[in-house]
Amino acid sequence: MKKVVIVEDDQIIRRSLSRAPWKEHDFKVVGEAKNGEKAIKIIEVEQPEVVVSDINMPFMDGIEMAYLIIEISTNTKVI
Repeated sequence: MKKVVIVEDDQIIRRSLSRAPWKEHDFKVVGEAKNGEKAIKIIEVEQPEVVVSDINMPFMDGIEMAYLIIEISTNTKVI
């Protein structure tokens, strides 16, 4: 099963994305974060295959976070 991390500052959208039928497609949500800073901590530990992220977020935007992910988790794809 592939790991997914959801990164979205809007709680309603984050919750909706987390409740999508991931298991039907052999994915498991292993973490959720409301900003890039919190997401990086989760990604360092979980090393997910996929990160689904918003671009406009407080503290660290999705683009900046994507560049950091490339450095800490080279096999992770960012959507």
